[in-house]
Amino acid sequence: MPTKNRFASNVANKIGARQLALALGVLTAQAPLSGCFNPTGSTSATGVTTTTTTSGGQETPLEEGCENCDAPVQVNHCWCEDENDEKLEDYYGCLDDTSLQSNTEVACTLLLGRAAVLDEDYFCEGAVLCPHPGELALTCSVCDSEDVVVYHCKPLNAGEIWQKYSCAGNTDMQDFFHKECADDLGMTVSEANIRHFWHTTEECPDEPDSLTGEPLVDCEDWYASWTVTYSGSVASLDDAVVTALIDDPTPLILCDDARFQGLSPEGFQVESASLGQLFYALGLQDGDIPLSLNGLPLDNFTDVVDALVQLWYTEGETDYELDVQRPFAVVTLYISLY
Repeated sequence: MPTKNRFASNVANKIGARQLALALGVLTAQAPLSGCFNPTGSTSATGVTTTTTTSGGQETPLEEGCENCDAPVQVNHCWCEDENDEKLEDYYGCLDDTSLQSNTEVACTLLLGRAAVLDEDYFCEGAVLCPHPGELALTCSVCDSEDVVVYHCKPLNAGEIWQKYSCAGNTDMQDFFHKECADDLGMTVSEANIRHFWHTTEECPDEPDSLTGEPLVDCEDWYASWTVTYSGSVASLDDAVVTALIDDPTPLILCDDARFQGLSPEGFQVESASLGQLFYALGLQDGDIPLSLNGLPLDNFTDVVDALVQLWYTEGETDYELDVQRPFAVVTLYISLY
């Protein structure tokens, strides 16, 4: 039985946010934290900057700050508001820059035409997160739309604790991450309001690789890294392949075309499974509708996360029975990890 050196309590964040999402035809990601005194461009109705970024368009102040700081993981954030509590400008500074607050005070005073007061006219919340080009590129590579959605989660008086990406139009992910944010903040979903959880959009470039300056994955290496063998009706796969995909699902996302497309009102259907791809090698075919895994239902995204938490992380299971609906019968696929 393989050793699982992770806690189940972290799985909904680690896997649900990015790794398992690939199997559902959606992709989100947790980005690192982020830089340099810079005012923003446009803001959304939530007051959050939505000017697009590393897509080849004009750079946002946040991106510029992240690039200019020596440690572009985390930056401090201040902003100025008008008398109606509408955000006028955002400002970012490197973590070792002690002048951000005073610079913000001066800038806000000029904007308002009167002396700006801390915590009434201008505010400083500490660290916020930098955009992550690799994660954005990965998300853009699997989304059909020109935009991706970035979800943000933060406590009331502190910086953001995470950002996660998803394909535009995926309302299931919004509900999932809203609940996750509430759980992370120790709140109910209704308490985790727009001041704690919101989303912005990022524009995808024509060539996602341009965000990172290099190919995201070598597909030839990926195809050579796994082998599925059969003993009777049981498909066998090296446990190390699954572990590697949980740690980094990029090869499966970018090199294999097979996806699990969401159905209405619930369930998923396999699409684009073809010879030479991992899902196909494990027995899945176009049109298959996964019903259960070792008896656990797979009706929605949360079910998939719960099943993987219980079977992979909690029980360390190596033998799996996947029931799938085909046009005229329910078929069981047997998969063993060694």
